[in-house]
Amino acid sequence: MRPAFDRQAVMFSYTPDGKMVAEGTIEHLFDGFKGMGPEHESIWQIDVIDSTETTAVVRVMAEKWHGVGFVDHHSLVKTDKGWKIVAKIYHTL
Repeated sequence: MRPAFDRQAVMFSYTPDGKMVAEGTIEHLFDGFKGMGPEHESIWQIDVIDSTETTAVVRVMAEKWHGVGFVDHHSLVKTDKGWKIVAKIYHTL
């Protein structure tokens, strides 16, 4: 998953009751995945909300991912290495 993100990407995340649980670098995401195995029962939906030649906003919705659901909003930019996520915000359902 790391190659999808720009090395300077940021992340903000919230619990179902609206409490912020992570803010800062995307390393919060990777740290949270340590020790998690694959998930084969999850259901995903990805929608491009808006895009230009060099920018995009994408919504990712997941159900049953390690027992939780969430909605992500990703901001992407087109770089010389391809499309990279520069910001990830999500709310756990």
